[in-house]
Amino acid sequence: MFQYLIAGLLAGVHRASWGAFKDSPYEGFRVQAYLRSILLSLLWSMFWFLWLPGKVSVVQPLYIFLMVILLDTLTVEIYKLFFRIENQKKYKIPSRFHLWNKEVNPEWQRNIIGVILSGLLIVIFSSLFSVNLGTDPTKRFFIGMMLGFIAGLCEAVGGMWKDAPFEGFEPLKFFRSPVVGTIAGSILFLFQTNLGVGMLATFGADRMLIETYKTFILRRRNGRFLSKKPLFSKELSLRKYLVIPYSITWIYLVFNFLGLVIK
Repeated sequence: MFQYLIAGLLAGVHRASWGAFKDSPYEGFRVQAYLRSILLSLLWSMFWFLWLPGKVSVVQPLYIFLMVILLDTLTVEIYKLFFRIENQKKYKIPSRFHLWNKEVNPEWQRNIIGVILSGLLIVIFSSLFSVNLGTDPTKRFFIGMMLGFIAGLCEAVGGMWKDAPFEGFEPLKFFRSPVVGTIAGSILFLFQTNLGVGMLATFGADRMLIETYKTFILRRRNGRFLSKKPLFSKELSLRKYLVIPYSITWIYLVFNFLGLVIK
């Protein structure tokens, strides 16, 4: 249980730190939002603790972390897209679900789409955990490459659906996720035989690596806000402190990955 709690806690810190670093110059730093993300990740880690043992024999902390990242991200995105009621005036790219550039209304239609999508994801993801890929690492490597590409392609299509009507289609941006997903999948499936664990971890790794690149390396302006200039200058200078907890989560990830390689 302890390793699940630690993985969940650090996954929450990871998600909360990158979200606050990216959004605080435009929305301000909100302590409750930061803590809420950590709490949500802890809840998802407890879900994995209760649900996985009967289905998977061994789940390393690295995979727990990445699967929590995925479920945290999906929970927040589905809530924003289909259930949250929020004034959209501050956004260049609406946070609510839209078909091309038209927001879906009335509210109940968005809610129904959200429920159906959530149900489909639950059925699809849960079915993956019944598949064991065997002990041949070469076979798993190539399966990981293929499934990683599919995972990245799914994320690329989702991003294009959301952003392209407002920012235009960017080929390099679109193919970035499939490339990262292919690399992540080929590596992660080397150390995990369960299809569900490997696939969900690959989705989580793809999202995490791309967000790290965009947010902390490129330092790109958050394009979803209408304002092109930060509205909270204080947060712009203070957000550098968020790099500290974010870096700690990366140390945890690297340490656990090296443990898998050495073993």
